[in-house]
Amino acid sequence: MKKIINFVLVLTVLVNAWPCKAQSQKNSYDKINYSGENTLFAEPKELGMDKGDLEAAVQSASLSAIEANEQELTKEGLAAIEATIKARDAIKKGDQDIALNHIETAVGKIEVLLAREPELALIPISSVVRTEEFLGDIKTIKTIKSRIQKAINNGQFQLAKDEIANLGSEVRIETTNIPTISYPLALKASALLIDDGENNLALENLQSVLNTLMINEKVFPLPVIKAEVMINEALSVDNNSAENQDKIDQLLLNIEYQLLLSKELGYKTGDSGYDQIIDSIKTLRQSVNTDQDTHELFEELKSKIEQFKNKIS
Repeated sequence: MKKIINFVLVLTVLVNAWPCKAQSQKNSYDKINYSGENTLFAEPKELGMDKGDLEAAVQSASLSAIEANEQELTKEGLAAIEATIKARDAIKKGDQDIALNHIETAVGKIEVLLAREPELALIPISSVVRTEEFLGDIKTIKTIKSRIQKAINNGQFQLAKDEIANLGSEVRIETTNIPTISYPLALKASALLIDDGENNLALENLQSVLNTLMINEKVFPLPVIKAEVMINEALSVDNNSAENQDKIDQLLLNIEYQLLLSKELGYKTGDSGYDQIIDSIKTLRQSVNTDQDTHELFEELKSKIEQFKNKIS
């Protein structure tokens, strides 16, 4: 039901492709009335674009998000960690002078960064990328959510936790950071301990520093990434023929479905952004089907989806 891929980044990016569930059959989908709303219930059977092109574009868009995060990683920060490890190893060997030199190097790297960016609170040094793709449809999600509620009502919290773990479709980037206040202070404290001959305490302090780096994360919902890809595809098609209008309409239908899928999976459901974007899609579909100039409306929709993705990530 869910595909999981893990990557490790240390100033390096590794990317894989994600399979998409698009099918090239005639435009057909189910609608249901759920909680008083008319909602696309099953994924549209016709994609509106080539499946391989969608896969490649989703991969490229995901790579862009990862590369943007990689650009924040700092060589100085990584060098500070490497110097700290060398200082720890030197203490183990009884080489106090070498340890002090490495500590001085580590502190200097951090101070260089702070001189450039005095307000910097965290120095990013490495990332782990975790990709999960939910392979079911909205109907499947609702079934899982029903099982979760039942498990909670019965006090089966571990079962509920396992079910909740299935409800993810995202690119998650976890970044390890050096805290700019506590880290250099701890290094300086270790240097003083070495000067006082307290090598064991200095060693413990350095190891503690290395074990207490801070981690933050960014989450990019895959359905929203797919919606962005499809809006770019729709922008490339001229609605000057009935065939092209059908293609654009199908793409818009799939964009709507991906946003509904993202919402059903629980990505920022307390926000009205989904409803606003879906209203824009409905307006666009009407304009496409009445031969109106839709370029400006498409650009507005593209901007809304991009802003929404950045807001919920």
